[in-house]
Amino acid sequence: MLEENRAEDILIEQIRLSVNPYDLAVSQTVLASIYFSEQSYSEAYQILKTIDESSLDEKFLEEFYFKLGYLSLVNYRFDEALTYLEKSLNQSDQQYHEAARYYRGMSHYFLDIFFIDVEMDQSIRVV
Repeated sequence: MLEENRAEDILIEQIRLSVNPYDLAVSQTVLASIYFSEQSYSEAYQILKTIDESSLDEKFLEEFYFKLGYLSLVNYRFDEALTYLEKSLNQSDQQYHEAARYYRGMSHYFLDIFFIDVEMDQSIRVV
């Protein structure tokens, strides 16, 4: 725990001093990931919302969009969740693909939107 607290302090200081948009975005993403893993969802959400997504490398975008989608969902921002989860699903990396589809479905449910995920429907039938 002490090492995590120290890492948070270093990242906060790095964010405060950062002038390069890329370094700032990476530091903010790492700090948000720490908060996310600690289930400090409000803090993670607030940090991710301040990141200029155009400053991130493509390799970070799927995770960035997925986490923003998930955090929007747990904060009852279902329309926002759908937007970010769709962006996550549109990325070439598919590390969060299954989870993003699941949470997209939950967002649709809470918004009373009838939506059939053909890919999910076919996988259910195969089982």
